[in-house]
Amino acid sequence: MPRDPRSLPSQLTVLGLSSDEAALYAELLTRPPEPLDARAGLFDGDKDGERLASACEGLVTLGLVEAPGSVGGPIVPMPPATSLEILARLRTAEVDRARLAACGAYQGFRRQKLSAAAGSAVECVTGADAIEHRINEALNGARREIRMLDSPPYFRPARLGTDQTVALLARGVAHRTVYSRASLEHAGNFTANVEPCLESGEQARFVEVVPVKLTLVDDDLALVSSSLAEADVNLALLLVRSGGLLSALSALFESVWERALPLPHRGMGLVPATALHPVERRILTLLAAGVSDVHIVREIGISRRTFYRRLELLMAKAGATSRFQLALRARERGWL
Repeated sequence: MPRDPRSLPSQLTVLGLSSDEAALYAELLTRPPEPLDARAGLFDGDKDGERLASACEGLVTLGLVEAPGSVGGPIVPMPPATSLEILARLRTAEVDRARLAACGAYQGFRRQKLSAAAGSAVECVTGADAIEHRINEALNGARREIRMLDSPPYFRPARLGTDQTVALLARGVAHRTVYSRASLEHAGNFTANVEPCLESGEQARFVEVVPVKLTLVDDDLALVSSSLAEADVNLALLLVRSGGLLSALSALFESVWERALPLPHRGMGLVPATALHPVERRILTLLAAGVSDVHIVREIGISRRTFYRRLELLMAKAGATSRFQLALRARERGWL
């Protein structure tokens, strides 16, 4: 006869007890403590009492039954709160693992389905090593221009990307990049990656947030990377080679480029070589991009005290009494 799902044994099995353990514990709560033999016949077909003894041993292990003080001693049920709390947490962990496994399997299915449905026009690449290889291959094949909407996460070493960009610029491949605020606040990225590219001739602008992490190689290929929110569960790269999707991604870049603000730097030829200290120039550039004081201090590698002293010197040079005035005077004097 099917067990009532609302019964105590059914509820206990949900927490991880075996059906025999659940039935025995529920039975122990119905009568005063007695020797285990008094429950003989609890399980059909258990003539030798093996199932009964095994269930009792399991309950002792779980801390739900006090071990008999002597052979044939009474079986005493213990308060269940602590033991069942531990069991509940274990079951929760098992459910979480099962959920993650199912989600991971579906993500793999989705990527395979997307790649198969798109045919040769769209390819999905997964795995950090494979992604890095395809990015290098695509960028090294550029002939005229690379356009980027840049945002973390970064899966390649910063120096690797910088060296490649500088080499491509030297080869005559133009670069236009729109940096997100997160790019400029990413630890070490401005100094190690952004600034050397700017000084080598990269045209750069910035916005608060880019709509997608995107690289366009000439007019032939688009690379769409995982966003910051998706990277931990869906490390993937889409390669789009032709069709309406490639055209739409190109139009998206141009739209973001048009509304983005220029990222000032000394390579623009607007700042006299002796007008500003290099640290002051970096401070102005990052301030103009909306980077917070905390991130500027970390990026440049100076103390907060030094930062504020440099800021005061900048304001004194510009004859400004506020950061707003500093921005206006800096633009008037060609510092930005």
